[in-house]
This record gives sequence, structure tokens and C-alpha cells, in this order.
Amino acid sequence: MSDDVAEYYNQNTTSFLRFGRGSRTTGSIHRALWGPGVTSHAQAMDYVHTRIITAFQNTMPARETGGDPQRSVQLADLGCGVGASMQRVSAALDAEVSGVTVSSVQQRLATARCASSRRRCRVLTGDFTDPTVLGALADRGPLDGIWMIEAYNHAHDGDELLQGIATILRPGGILAICDDIPDDRLVNGPLNRRETRRREEFVNGWHVHTFWSPEMLRRRAEAHGLELIGHEDYSNYVAVDRPRDLLVRAIAGPARRLHLRGGEWDNMRGGNALQQLSKSRLIRYAMYLFRRR
Repeated sequence: MSDDVAEYYNQNTTSFLRFGRGSRTTGSIHRALWGPGVTSHAQAMDYVHTRIITAFQNTMPARETGGDPQRSVQLADLGCGVGASMQRVSAALDAEVSGVTVSSVQQRLATARCASSRRRCRVLTGDFTDPTVLGALADRGPLDGIWMIEAYNHAHDGDELLQGIATILRPGGILAICDDIPDDRLVNGPLNRRETRRREEFVNGWHVHTFWSPEMLRRRAEAHGLELIGHEDYSNYVAVDRPRDLLVRAIAGPARRLHLRGGEWDNMRGGNALQQLSKSRLIRYAMYLFRRR
């Protein structure tokens, strides 16, 4: 993962937690999803966790007869933020969870959070495409499951990431990727001038390095022994045009014309472009489930 991603999260994590309405109370810095039955911000922030937990429960096969009955479920969160997702999934599945973040700020906050909750969690700092980092996650044996929430797009090399994941997942193990997945036209064109500008602002502002359509993701994963077994589209559950979104939209235009970059400016411009691309259905917010063959 490139150094720009680490710098982006080192600069922005504190403000994400301070100003994000759901993040302040939950510690999660991903998007709120207003899915079926959700009535509060806390539930909206937790929605993706419930879907990941359900996916792991429903798709993980029973352990083979003769296995070690004392061995706990081993999971990993790639791009773990400040540890809120690790705590939630660990508690629900009674699992040991290892997390990886490229941000030293997030690693410090996540380690403190896990220590205070006494959950069986540990947090590593590093690039989750690095074979050495991935190998450290599997030092207790192959993993039963891996999830990524709004982290997959940051991978500097998607093929290297999927190959590494396949190496540390046990046969039958599950990979869940939840992220902003572009439509084939947004990846390959043709695009008009406005769409091209918004794509560039999203990719540059949110430091996106892997920009694959759903079919590209499926084919690349399949090449590394990861079979697509499920897909859930959450695009309609993401709130748009909130007062804060309209404020950011008003600021993003002048910021672009003045060539303001770094920290908050990158986040605002990228987020505004993402919302516009999502409203036109050129990007979908979705979860893809894969099983290791």
C-alpha cells in the first residue's frame, strides 16, 4: 500500500471520529447503512457488521472431524481502522481477530480499544498486501475468514492482495469485501467530461489504487482460487444529500478551482465526487463474498 494512504488516515482519523455522527459513539469510521429494521445511527453503523457476521456463520463449513477441538476461530480484518469492527465480530463469533492498518494513528487507537475491552484481538501496522504482514496474521495457522470494509480499494496491487489472501485462508475459508465498486463504464469508458472529472476526484481524493469493475474483481479473484459465492448491494441504504453533504458540495467546487489538496480537502472532494457517481449508479456500495477453494 502506498505511503499516501497512511498519510491520509494519519491526517484524517481524528476528525473522522470527532465529526462523524455515528463514529463518535461507535468507533466505526465506515459509512452508515440504513438497511431493513435500522432505526438509529448506532444500528446503521453496525449494519455491515451484522451482514459480515451472518455471512461467516452461514458459509463457514463445520470443522473437519479429527481437528483440534481447542482451536478457536481465527479471523482477520484488513484495514481495521480503530478496532471497532474487530471487537464486534470477535464478540459475535467468539473468535480471535487480527487486524492490520497502515496508519500508526489507527494502530495506537485500535490497540488501546482492544485492550480495554479484553477481546481476543491484536493489531499490526503495515501494508496488507505485504506477504510478510499477511504471514504474521496466519502465525497461528490458516485463517477461517477475512473481511475488508472500505479498504480493498486502497490496495496498490489488487492481484498481489488476492494472491496473499488466498495463501493464508484455509480451504473453505471466507473473504468478505465491502467497498465502492465502479461500474464497467466508469472503469473503461466512454465518459463525458463531468463523469471523468468526478472519477479523477474520487480516485485521487480517496487514494484509490485498485479500481476494478465487479466482473474484473470476480475474474481476478477466481484466478487466485477465490470463488465468488455471494453479493449484496447496499447502495440504496447509504444516505445522500444530507445537510452536511450539501455543505461539502458547496465547498468542493471552490476547493477544486483553487487546487487545494491534502487532508480534509482530499476527503471532501473525493467524498463529494463519490456521492455524485453513486447517485448516477456508476459506483455501487456492495459486499462480495468469496470462498477459498
